[in-house]
Amino acid sequence: MQIKKYVLKSLFLFFIFFQLTHLFAEQNEVDSVWFQSSALFIGEEAFSQKIDKLREEREPLALVLSGGSARAYAHIGVLRELEKANIKPDFIVANSMGAIIGLLYASGFSPDDIEAIVTQVDLNSFFDIVFPLRGGILSSRYFLESLSRLFPNKNFDIKDSFIPIIVPTEDLYTKRQVLFAEGEITKIMAASFAMSFMMEPVPYLLESGQNLSLVDSGSIDLGSLKIAKRFTDNIIISTALYDTKLNLNNPVTVLNRTFSIGKERQLVQDILDFEPHLIRNDVEQFSFMDFTKVHEIIGRGEMSTKAFLNAKPEIVHGNFPPDEDVGFQSLRSERQKSAALFIEEIQRGRKPTSNLPYLGLKIRPNVAVIDFSEFLLAPEPTIGAYAFFDFGPFFTRAGAHTNIFNSFGGDFFSSLHFSSGFETKLSYNYRSPYGDLNQASHYVGLGLSWIFSPLKEVFFKPLFTAELLSDADFREKALFSQLGFSLFNTKDKPYQFSIEPSVFYNTAKLSPEFTKNNLGLTLSFFSKVHPFSKLGFSLTQLMRYTPFAEEAVLFYNDGFRAIYDYSSQANKNSIALSQLNLYWYTKNTGFTAMEAFKLEALSLGLFTDALYDFSFQNHPLFIVGLFSKQEISLAGLSSFNLEAYVGWDFEHAEPKASLRFVSQF
Repeated sequence: MQIKKYVLKSLFLFFIFFQLTHLFAEQNEVDSVWFQSSALFIGEEAFSQKIDKLREEREPLALVLSGGSARAYAHIGVLRELEKANIKPDFIVANSMGAIIGLLYASGFSPDDIEAIVTQVDLNSFFDIVFPLRGGILSSRYFLESLSRLFPNKNFDIKDSFIPIIVPTEDLYTKRQVLFAEGEITKIMAASFAMSFMMEPVPYLLESGQNLSLVDSGSIDLGSLKIAKRFTDNIIISTALYDTKLNLNNPVTVLNRTFSIGKERQLVQDILDFEPHLIRNDVEQFSFMDFTKVHEIIGRGEMSTKAFLNAKPEIVHGNFPPDEDVGFQSLRSERQKSAALFIEEIQRGRKPTSNLPYLGLKIRPNVAVIDFSEFLLAPEPTIGAYAFFDFGPFFTRAGAHTNIFNSFGGDFFSSLHFSSGFETKLSYNYRSPYGDLNQASHYVGLGLSWIFSPLKEVFFKPLFTAELLSDADFREKALFSQLGFSLFNTKDKPYQFSIEPSVFYNTAKLSPEFTKNNLGLTLSFFSKVHPFSKLGFSLTQLMRYTPFAEEAVLFYNDGFRAIYDYSSQANKNSIALSQLNLYWYTKNTGFTAMEAFKLEALSLGLFTDALYDFSFQNHPLFIVGLFSKQEISLAGLSSFNLEAYVGWDFEHAEPKASLRFVSQF
């Protein structure tokens, strides 16, 4: 009986304890909801001490740089004109894309250095399209590593900035705003720019052990004026608002517009309430995706700031250190060298890498030829789904593919590239017709290359490739190898050229296009000229000579746009391919779709291809037609090309058409 009472009493006490614990947990959960209204301020104490010390002399001057994606490039022009007027902010509050500009400036880069970085480096190499397994369709892992190169030891704490700075972000776990006045600069940059849905949230571990998942604070408040107001009433704000006409019949545009109303309304209300000195940049008609219109947007920022200063506002401000200040001049000089080296490395082909191991998925087109164009035996384009692993200089990918119409298969690709410019690539491809595995084929390719710059904006690239093409049982094989180099200049110049001589050798017989012990020479020359603003032409001349065999043939990657019949080329040990394009083109177009895609560049024109032998004894294979090429970007950051052509093949008296996706991801 005593035992029964004891058991009942214990159960009753346990029940009371459980209820109290549950109630306490619920209370804590409820209390945590109210934490959303208070920001988590990293480095608040040290930052406040700096501002309090300044306040002993005068009211500190805050410079607020608003968000606005590409429109925030206007802040570069603003900073340049404020410097010319010797107006030095005592601290900066920078939001979203404005934080990228603000963090670089606060850490010592001059406006000229920042402009050089954003104009001479292609942002498309910084962002990678991935399957959305981490909350976004663009990965910023390359963005993080690339910008880390701008700082010694690839790291910099923003608490050591030349100008103190606060960068707001939003934490998805706690739903609190997180303000950074100290911390690793590249991670804070990536978090400040992590647009919801578009980019993966940035994980951040606090010293307390708390994990954060950070996104762009500009999705909540474009200006963050309230943050600056906490420390001073003396504020200059540089805006990058959006006020262009939109297609409000598109549901995606309506959704984006709905989100933008709240964040812009908050900024406008704060400007009306706090009455800061206002630089309203004349960029409101630009799209947030206009990252290629850098110079124009910066110019608008300069013009708007000049108008602001001409009104002679009464600004209490500090001055920049004089030229005699060795410390400041040394910092600027160091940052200038760092920016120049960074630009040079990216331009000469030092690819961005992943600082941390990254495992992801991709859906990608054209799997065979975009990875290493020098693989001449590479199979025709397909579409595939892939898992990939990326860490440091190492990248590997494997998956399944199909050309939709008649075949399927799998392929594997791996690359290793170093800061010296050396790169090695390995590719394997298995392909089989539907329902007939006996007709399957194996392809293996190995490529070695090294790229360096002997002259400014001119690059030299020696290369070696070895390729094996085999039937399903590996009984019949064709081995192809080539040794050569290419000499070319920087892309996107008015005058482009490349020259690519190579010696090749293939052995064994697999099909009519390959014969035993075939030694030959290939010479390819490419030139593109833009003599006028929107008109251009390009010429490609390829020559292939096989002195010890009777068949010199084309490969898929040679890009002949007519129908190629190997049998018609029998008994020819030399061939030449001439390709001419005459076209109209435009860059930085204003055409966008669904507030997500932008037409960056468009080319339309005429083309003609002619294939003949050196002796001109036989009539050439000839095609004439129309072509178009579109460069389309996602959010203005990661792009792909869509190429299409249609022409008349005079040899076979029939039309030939093609549609092709080419992407860098």
